Amino acid sequence: MSCHQTSAAGSGTDDYSVQQENELEALASIFGDDFQDLRKNHPWKIKRPPEVYLCLRPNGLSNGKESYVTVDLQVKIPPAYPDVPPELDLKNAKGLSNDNLQNLQTELTKLAAERCGEVMIYELADHVQGFLSEHNKRPSSSFHEEMLKNQRLQQEKLALEEQERLDQCRRQEEQTKFEIMAEIQRREEEKREEKKRKEMAKQVVELCASVCYVSVSLSGESERLGRNVYNAFNATNGEFAVVYEWNLRWNKKIGKFFTSEENRKIDNCKKQIHGAESELKSLLKLEHPNLVHYQALSSSERDDCLVVDLLVEYVGVSSSLSQSLASQTAIPLERLRLLTTQLLAALDYLHSNSVVHKQLGASSVLLDHQGNVRLTDYSLSKRLGDICNEDIFVQARVRFCEDMLPTKAGKKGDVWSMGLMLLALSQGKEVREYPVSVPTSLPADFQDFLNRCVCLDDADRWNTQQLLDHPFLNPPLPKTPLQCQDASPEDNGDDFASSVIPHSHILNAPFSTGLQRQFSRYFNEFEELQLLGKGAFGAVIKVNHV
Repeated sequence: MSCHQTSAAGSGTDDYSVQQENELEALASIFGDDFQDLRKNHPWKIKRPPEVYLCLRPNGLSNGKESYVTVDLQVKIPPAYPDVPPELDLKNAKGLSNDNLQNLQTELTKLAAERCGEVMIYELADHVQGFLSEHNKRPSSSFHEEMLKNQRLQQEKLALEEQERLDQCRRQEEQTKFEIMAEIQRREEEKREEKKRKEMAKQVVELCASVCYVSVSLSGESERLGRNVYNAFNATNGEFAVVYEWNLRWNKKIGKFFTSEENRKIDNCKKQIHGAESELKSLLKLEHPNLVHYQALSSSERDDCLVVDLLVEYVGVSSSLSQSLASQTAIPLERLRLLTTQLLAALDYLHSNSVVHKQLGASSVLLDHQGNVRLTDYSLSKRLGDICNEDIFVQARVRFCEDMLPTKAGKKGDVWSMGLMLLALSQGKEVREYPVSVPTSLPADFQDFLNRCVCLDDADRWNTQQLLDHPFLNPPLPKTPLQCQDASPEDNGDDFASSVIPHSHILNAPFSTGLQRQFSRYFNEFEELQLLGKGAFGAVIKVNHV
């Protein structure tokens, strides 16, 4: 067994030796006199691992180009080469600095480790020649030339630094110029906005000055929103209008002179009022048939109060949905379906324009003389009502939530409030149970619609777009039996060209309705004579223009 292992080991060594000798023969033929086998110089002629010496110069020397750098590469080949990398040593370097020589030695060691397992001496020598070609530069012939070279390099470095400094200064100047222009533009924009605000304030003052307050209306609004509501007459254009007025009277506990804290709160309230004026600019652009449109907002300061007037469109209100709740009368389902459709259309329009109603309730849904929904009190009324709750003012009885249940914010909060209102209208009484439960006595589609509105989790609650597509608002059309058509002459086998259809029979045919006979030129300008047959789109009739 041991003899067999010894024989196998000897066979592996012989394979290495044959491979090494073949590579040395190839190197000798390639490098010629620059190749030297150091084993021949040894005085004792015994078998030892190969050791070679290569004199290397830059690659591609032609047209009389001189070699300024050379190096000798000594390679000691171990017995297990190429499975074990060789020992490499650089000697007799000429024209290379110590740093360059160290870098070359590092590169060779790394390359030898990567090529382990394959013959590599020629590739290592070629890498050295390529390195020499990159650094084949003529050395300075004297100390003076070296000094001039260093001076030139120093000047180039200083010039580069100066250029970088100039570029940095230029970039800073451009940035400063940009910031100055941006500041100038910002101030000009502020001036334009201030000018627009003053012009708008002037128009509002003129508009409000031309409005004559006639009478108080809509009882109960003062308690819910802390305001008075007036029907008014615009003396300028002769049109009616409605004025919502908030009288913010100073608290009686406040003395004749305000403290710094009271002044701070008053200034904060004034800022909120100015914020409402700015918001009105975007609300004036809203246009929807189911909205009560805002027209103007003005504020004034008196000795004992702040007065805010909101001028809104006069819609000839006949009632509001709050009257149905007050009378404890349930609204029929079909009527409630129509009102819900119009209310959702208005609410979806507000949400698509990034406007949240914030205090949707039955008293915010007005009905005009035709019974159509007109939604009011969106956005601004909540903001102004919040100001009434400040402790520097006499506390008005402001009650935003009609059903006394928890309120929810945002667009999904509007859907929640709408669902509570519809549930109350369907029952004829306010909802006071929490969590809200939808009665099972309601139709299934209406139950599902309400559950989509009053679910507690905002993520599960539907938005207005989804609710508009709900089956409750889009009930399937009732199925009607098909009308039986009279047999045509073609069915009877008669000659339809000679068949005369009585005028009364044509008018009562399924393809003509009463509405069509009323508005169609066909029945007003033509006289029917004969039925000529059936075409791809219906009957073919011979007529006479009258």
